[in-house]
Formats: sequence, structure tokens, C-alpha cells
Amino acid sequence: KNKKKLTRLKKSGISIVICEENDKQIDIKEVVTKLNLHGITRLLVEGGGSLATSLLSANLVDELAWFRAPSVMGNDGIPAVNGLGLDKLAKMATFSRKSLTVLGDDCLEILTRTQ
Repeated sequence: KNKKKLTRLKKSGISIVICEENDKQIDIKEVVTKLNLHGITRLLVEGGGSLATSLLSANLVDELAWFRAPSVMGNDGIPAVNGLGLDKLAKMATFSRKSLTVLGDDCLEILTRTQ
């Protein structure tokens, strides 16, 4: 089934990059390495907490676009970032504010990696 789908995608001109799975997750560093081999050096990634956690844990985030609304959901919502397993604050990723834009009641904050 997947081979037919891959063949159909390739015939339509789509490049396929296949990566290995570890514990039902794709190795994000392998993905980035393989994309780099194809000349892709920058990505815009929109995803959930698991993908954000993988990218942050692998030190692959240079910039964040953080959208916020003036409301609080608490732990009933889906986390933007899952647990990073940090045992010291000094190990956390830090960013500096590049810009802050008010969009109606919401805000868009662009953050650039400092550590």
C-alpha cells in the first residue's frame, strides 16, 4: 500500500526522503541531515508539542513565532511544548525578543535563539 503511494507521489514530481523510526518516532536530526543533502537549509515548521519538543531537544530551533491570545486554558489544553527533561534551568533554551506585533486581541512574538 505505501509503496504504491510512494510511486504515485514520485511520478507526480514529489521528492521523497525516507528516515528511520526509533520507538515510533522519526529521528529529527536524521530528517534535517537528509534535507540538507537535498539543499534544504531552512524550514518553517508548524506542529504540535511533540514536534516542538523534538526540535528544541535536538537544538534545531533558531527562531520561534509565538502566537498568544489573552486567555488561559491551563492543563486542560494541549501543551505547546512537552517535557524537555531538564534538570537545571541553565540547560533550557533561551531566546531574545526580535519583535512583538499586536494582532487584534492576540500577539505575535518573534524570538531568536540566544543559547
